[in-house]
This record gives sequence, structure tokens and C-alpha cells, in this order.
Amino acid sequence: MFDLRNYNYDLNDFFGFNAFNGNADLEETNDGYILNMEVPGIAKENISIELEDDVLTISVKQDNKEENKDNKYLRHEIVSTYNFSRGFQVLDADMDNVTAKLENGILTVMVKKKIVEKVEKKTISIE
Repeated sequence: MFDLRNYNYDLNDFFGFNAFNGNADLEETNDGYILNMEVPGIAKENISIELEDDVLTISVKQDNKEENKDNKYLRHEIVSTYNFSRGFQVLDADMDNVTAKLENGILTVMVKKKIVEKVEKKTISIE
């Protein structure tokens, strides 16, 4: 009988990639944005966070190819090589007011919005 529980793993092995892509929640608050992204087992040194043109980009590059050739695995599914990048639109982001922390496999990035004065109405005179 075909075992569906291992189907995704087998496809990933066959095509040479893993399904880890950093699941994320992006929340907009009154004064900014809060991004929570799953990055289990990833060291902070392997995470890059950039903000450009109102796009917050999170990139992960972790390549652990150290393998003990003496091990005789019956099944080897734990992969520690991850390379991916995700972008999130954060309008009116204040580039000088962004913080990030990594705790228990969750990356939290807080982006404050620029304080923009709203002009309700402006009358333009004709010369």
C-alpha cells in the first residue's frame, strides 16, 4: 500500500529541493507592521533582513553539508540546507525604525510607519 505520509518527502528528494519556505504572518498595526516567520533551526547569522522601496525582504542561506559517511541511515530526512527569500510589502516604512529578534525558531521583525501629516484639503489658486 502507498504511504501518503511520506509522499512530500519523496517528491522533495526526487526533485532535489526541500519544502521549507519560512511560513509567515504579517500584521498591520496603527503605527507599523509585525512580521512573524518560522525559521526553525536557523542561526541568526544565516538570516538577512533588508528594507528597500517599501519591501521587506527576508533571506535565509544555511548550507550544512557536513555529513558523517560512516552513518548507515535507513531513512535520512533531516535536511539542514535551506536557501530561500521572501518579500513583503510594508507601505510608508520608516527605514530608521526597524527591529528584529529571533526566539525559539520564530523571527519577529517590527517595522514602524513614517509619520505622515495628512492634509485634508488644499485650495489651489489660479494665476
